[in-house]
Amino acid sequence: MWRITVEADGIRLAAAAAPADPLPIDQRLNALERDIAQFPAALWLIDASSIPLLSSEAIAILIGISRTISTNGGRLVLARPTASVAAVLRATRLTRLLPLMPDFDAARQALRALTSTN
Repeated sequence: MWRITVEADGIRLAAAAAPADPLPIDQRLNALERDIAQFPAALWLIDASSIPLLSSEAIAILIGISRTISTNGGRLVLARPTASVAAVLRATRLTRLLPLMPDFDAARQALRALTSTN
């Protein structure tokens, strides 16, 4: 469901293993949550481009992922969100908890900045 790669600087990039995954997003995010639970103190960059829409359940899972990571000293940034996902997260004012970046480079810079301030 998710392909996790560890980059040279230690950032863990989570990207959809198959862009057209037929499983509902809630199930895919639950799988990601289990993957993240193995390394919750890491720096996580989630490629959100494969998340077409957010249900209330998907939002709850993302909030849980963010809390797990932050509680353990890790950091999380979502990169390349679809327009609808970005709009929902902005409208619900969750972008402080789930920071959005337009691309991978901006997401990496944001993770480094979050790490250097704490």
